[in-house]
Amino acid sequence: MLWVVGRGPGIVTNIENRKPLVEETNTVLFGFRDEERIKNVGGQDVRKTKIHCVSLEETRWYGFSNTVEAGIQRLNSVEQFWTHVDVDVLDDAVMPAVDYRMPDGLSAGELVTTMQRLIKTRRAAGMSISIFNPTLDWDGSLAKKLVAIMAKGLQNV
Repeated sequence: MLWVVGRGPGIVTNIENRKPLVEETNTVLFGFRDEERIKNVGGQDVRKTKIHCVSLEETRWYGFSNTVEAGIQRLNSVEQFWTHVDVDVLDDAVMPAVDYRMPDGLSAGELVTTMQRLIKTRRAAGMSISIFNPTLDWDGSLAKKLVAIMAKGLQNV
């Protein structure tokens, strides 16, 4: 995700000399829960950027609905936005077909609700999904589950 805001190697961050593709101030990072792991391996502290960061712990502290709404409000300054979902944001019990497994993520319902609320703004321009590892899905059932979750999330209810 950080490559779109211009962080990382130029070959992926400066496409056609348009670095950054998205301003950090127009970016919301929602539901992450790996701050301690990143700190332990010397990774970049995303909170030291201008990205609006809301950890899963904070989401639960302030209330899921309140946190989603606050994130949407942060995007009011843009005409359209792009949604990117790393499927490892889901709880490991829901989606174990990822390389970076962690317990205590979003439930399928929380991801669906978040996506539906983003769609309801009528400003969602598109979406990308990453981190799913099909080699960890021996019978295809997790891919089907993921497709069902995403399809439900994209319904404009």
